[in-house]
Amino acid sequence: MIKKIIRIKNVGKFEDFFAQGNVSLNKVNIFYGENSMGKTTLTSIIRSLLTNDSNLILERKTYGKNEDPYVEILYAEEQKKQIYKFQDKKWNENLKDVEIFDTFFVNENVYTGLEISSEHQKGLHQFALGEEGVTLAEEIKKIKENLQIEREKLNNLKELIKLIAGECFTIEEFIALDEDKNINKKIKDKEQEIKIAKAGKVIMEKQLLNEVPFLELSIDLKILKGLLQRSIKEISVEFLKKVEDHKKKLSQVLGKEAESWLQRGLDYTQTIQDEKCPFCQQGLKGAKSLIKAYEQYFNKEYKKYKQNISGYLELVNCFSIEEALNQKTNIVLQNDTLIEFWKRYLPSLKIFEVDLDILINNIRVKYSKITQLLKDKSNNILEPIDTEDVDAFITFMQEFNSDIETYNSQVRKWNTEINILKEKQLDLYELDKELKELKIKRKRFSSDISEICNKYSKISKNIEHDKKLVVEKRRQHDTEVSQKIEKYGEKINQHLEKFGVPFRITDTKSVYRGKSREPYLEYGIAINKYEIDLKQQVKCSMGEGDKNALAFAFFLAKVSLYKQIDDKIVIFDDPVSSLDRNRRRRTVEYIRELASRAKQIIVLTHNDSFTFELYKNIKKIGIRSKTLQIYNGKIEEWNIEETMKHPYFKRIAKLENFLDKKGAPSSEDIKVVRELIRLVLEDALKFRYFKWFEGIGDNCWLRTMIERLREVIKVDKNFRFKHSNKEEVLQELSNLCDFSSPPHHGDIDDPYKEIDSTEEVKNYVKSALTLIYEWL
Repeated sequence: MIKKIIRIKNVGKFEDFFAQGNVSLNKVNIFYGENSMGKTTLTSIIRSLLTNDSNLILERKTYGKNEDPYVEILYAEEQKKQIYKFQDKKWNENLKDVEIFDTFFVNENVYTGLEISSEHQKGLHQFALGEEGVTLAEEIKKIKENLQIEREKLNNLKELIKLIAGECFTIEEFIALDEDKNINKKIKDKEQEIKIAKAGKVIMEKQLLNEVPFLELSIDLKILKGLLQRSIKEISVEFLKKVEDHKKKLSQVLGKEAESWLQRGLDYTQTIQDEKCPFCQQGLKGAKSLIKAYEQYFNKEYKKYKQNISGYLELVNCFSIEEALNQKTNIVLQNDTLIEFWKRYLPSLKIFEVDLDILINNIRVKYSKITQLLKDKSNNILEPIDTEDVDAFITFMQEFNSDIETYNSQVRKWNTEINILKEKQLDLYELDKELKELKIKRKRFSSDISEICNKYSKISKNIEHDKKLVVEKRRQHDTEVSQKIEKYGEKINQHLEKFGVPFRITDTKSVYRGKSREPYLEYGIAINKYEIDLKQQVKCSMGEGDKNALAFAFFLAKVSLYKQIDDKIVIFDDPVSSLDRNRRRRTVEYIRELASRAKQIIVLTHNDSFTFELYKNIKKIGIRSKTLQIYNGKIEEWNIEETMKHPYFKRIAKLENFLDKKGAPSSEDIKVVRELIRLVLEDALKFRYFKWFEGIGDNCWLRTMIERLREVIKVDKNFRFKHSNKEEVLQELSNLCDFSSPPHHGDIDDPYKEIDSTEEVKNYVKSALTLIYEWL
């Protein structure tokens, strides 16, 4: 048996535990510890020792530690002693004959969260049948593994054959092909057909000729012509020159504001009465000619005309005649190249002669003249400009676009002939496909490919043979294990009946599903004789307590059927999680019965009431349990009998008896129950969180304890209850405090006091026990 946990270093809470004092283990051992104190870590260490799974320890490495985990466990039996060490990320040896009930067992073999999956049933099959079942299933597993290897070989051959056969033949068609003695001649004839049609493929892919777009300008030449020919006789050139000279001088001081400054001054002279300059206050009689010059300069018609000239000049400057002509040149050059190709198949095609250099040069020269005309006009707006160059450009551009249209009409004619040529071509794709099929047929009977096809046929026959063999072996296996599975199912239901759950296991049997190499333990669950869907309805039909009872029944059924149970070490990690009082009592009975048969029992729990009950029952059969406490990474001896003397546990027993008591309680009984609730909650809080109440002193009663816990939660984010919702725990504590602590004085505002009903008082008792057993 496991005699002592000698050392645990850098694993979870156990930063550096070394056994001290009397912590040697006996036949029955009870480890007590609150949640997150290290119970599950200890179970994982032993499971790792059993399964040789190092990850169960490595994944629990203590945070912030660089050294690898280290574990040392003493195993002693009669004269034999063995030290098991986990060092350098591995065990020196493995321990056998251990059965563990914990969350790992539940998650792997029964359910995870709300789901019972096929993987759970597969794991449960191996667990239920143990070594005997594994031996029986091993032969089938080996046959199926060999079958899988053969299938992989067949799949590899399939991939090879697919590469050779391509899309021309299926694998079966390829293997079944007959050898053709004339295949070489057929291939040669087909290649000659393709050679003739080869040019057709190039013709089909070659593009058509492109039309050349007309030359278009961004300005209206007729409007431009009108602007150049126009003049304004009412405005004096001499006056305009005076203003320009004056504005030029002012610009040296005012910059861009010179013209607007002059405009404001002129506007002001139209409104003054004293005929004085608004800026220098001198008389305006001698400046009439200058004012008139300003009036002509700022004339609206003149300004608008000037803006039109500037706008057209900007449009002309922005338009790129070179870019427009280059686009057309590129299209013609591209067409020239295409025509050289098409002339090989259409001799009637001729290159359309167009002297682009001359045309482009003429366009450029004439367009530059228009630009110069606009510049000249902008410099001398009042004088009309000769528009002969504009007329010449309009005429030339019309002729140029006419030449382009002649060119494009020839392009359209050529494209019509090209399309007719394309439609006459043979379908090269079909010819290539036929040639490909002929070559594949020839390759089928080459020596290497013939060998591949022969292997494929042979392996296919072997697979069919192994499939039939698996069916036969399964039949033999089912015959061998059916009796044991039937007994297993009966035993599960016996345990479920004692647990008082509202469901039963039905139709337990060993099955194989699909292509699985391993068997499943298939079963059904019936609630009130109605079958439920394991995958869909379990989460709705069964609570956590029911599912935990189911998992525990699976475990107990196997253990109770062991013939050599006296060779087994049985470990329970929190077996009463989510179980009610009746199921906890039954659990105590099962463990007591196993204690008299198994080699060693180890129980880890956080439930103090369960701990005391188990200890007392084990003692009744003449076995003194070793009781230890796990706290903050340490394992210490725990004097449970001394702890059991505390009134706290007597009060809990009274509350539990009150729930079972029939009939209506007296007012005195209710008064006593109220006080018991308060006292039990106060003791439970002191036991679990005593360090937070040291400063309260004589005023340490339930109300002040709740207030202190509220303060602690605000400043300590690591503070935890068993129940995840801390606010819900504090709220229920407050509710129970209000119920168990009635006012000591009369209240004139509340003359009527309603009498507490029996059910109401029992509900508060249940709530108090739930807090103690499950929430705090």
